Amino acid sequence: MHLLVECQFSRAVWFASSLGIHNHQIDFSSFLDWFPNWFKPQSQLNIPKETWPTILVVSCWLIWKERCKRVFENTKPHPLNTCNQILYCLHNPPKSRNISNLNISYALTWSPPPRNTIKINVDGSFKTLNEFSGIGMLARNHAGAFIGGWSRCCRTESASITESLALLEAVNWALSIKISDLIIEGDAQQLVSYVSSNQQQYLPKSLNIYWKSKLILDDVKFLAMNFNSFKCLYVKRSANRCADQLAKMARRSGHTSYWGGSPPPPMLKFYALDLCNASQMV
Repeated sequence: MHLLVECQFSRAVWFASSLGIHNHQIDFSSFLDWFPNWFKPQSQLNIPKETWPTILVVSCWLIWKERCKRVFENTKPHPLNTCNQILYCLHNPPKSRNISNLNISYALTWSPPPRNTIKINVDGSFKTLNEFSGIGMLARNHAGAFIGGWSRCCRTESASITESLALLEAVNWALSIKISDLIIEGDAQQLVSYVSSNQQQYLPKSLNIYWKSKLILDDVKFLAMNFNSFKCLYVKRSANRCADQLAKMARRSGHTSYWGGSPPPPMLKFYALDLCNASQMV
């Protein structure tokens, strides 16, 4: 908190910015205490709830970069220059990467969905038949704002079935909250490939999916027809850390929990990293 809020340079940046924030308005003992407040309405500043996290991510990131330059490059940053950089980033949001020319077919870091589309990241956590399994999922919009998340406890017989149920739960949840345009991301590559294949004859021959999992995934494909648009995408684990954390929480605790408004504390650092990565995309 000292580097981001309390030191002389940081205080000057926050006050000189268009927000005009005084140090006493950010009265938190630690970053983990402050972070959940990012997702609450800021009525005193007249800032829309969905844009507030983006403003804070960009501001904190650029303050941090300037402090690092001070230490490692012996530069002397000026608060007004940093404010101008913040304004530039906010008024010139990065465009999504065109990855058609890249030799990869999966994402390494989380990226926000297009406007008017909701992205749900899902994951399953399975250890043994004698223990609980866990399903984790969270929904975010184009600004990276947290819409809600589930940490579901269940009993399953394999990792494949757990991951398949995670996809089914995500689709059912999206339908229940009236989402019309949906992207689902998961790190179970074969299961995602099965769902994203429109016709059985075009399935990759390398897919080897347990028959019980296929039955669940067929339900996913059937329900997906209810959306205006639907995509199921494979991502690396590094782009799915939040859902992974929620799934492990359910498996270890043996409880089902729902969060709306702000992410649960154990997931905060991964959520913050996702927002930082998204803000750096060009």
